[in-house]
Amino acid sequence: VDIIGRAKLLHHQDNLEGALQEYLVGSELGCEVAQNNAAWLLDNGVSIAKVDKNSDDVEDTAEFLDSATDSAIATEEFPVWSQILQSVFGTWILQLGKVTGSKDAMRLLFLSAEQGNVEARVKIGDYYYYAVGGIKEPDFKQAAHHYKKATEYRNTQAMFNLGYMHEHGMGLPQDFHLAKRWYDKADSTSPEAHVPVTLA
Repeated sequence: VDIIGRAKLLHHQDNLEGALQEYLVGSELGCEVAQNNAAWLLDNGVSIAKVDKNSDDVEDTAEFLDSATDSAIATEEFPVWSQILQSVFGTWILQLGKVTGSKDAMRLLFLSAEQGNVEARVKIGDYYYYAVGGIKEPDFKQAAHHYKKATEYRNTQAMFNLGYMHEHGMGLPQDFHLAKRWYDKADSTSPEAHVPVTLA
């Protein structure tokens, strides 16, 4: 089954909710690309709401449970994929009837980052830096931790961020020499970093 292919097709057809459904199935199967893409969609306001049985796109994405089944999922008219969502997000999915927001995206980003997705790792750092994804206030130490992990994969954005944090003493000791070292690393890693590094 080509879950990623179906999700991309739905995305290109502007069926973002359908694409999210497919990516969440792929996420449960351990596909880091699906986890990262589902997190991106959630982070950008796409959500899964209760699905109308008469909707045209339901046939393309899932089968419905037998109406004779007395499960909560059948009662709420969820398609079969909701069982997978329940295993990923917990039973609260049945009460709310939707998956939405950056808090859920954060969980998926962690799964993706643990499989080596460096963009997900940087995004987690950003969540801690800006206090999103269920984080109450900025945690610069945690942000720096995730940026440092991303630099192991030569991520230019993470290098720049560490330089900035050292320069301003945010979550890291204020150290202009280390700041310059990180800025120089970012500059030498990618030509796109030259202008931001020069301005910093």
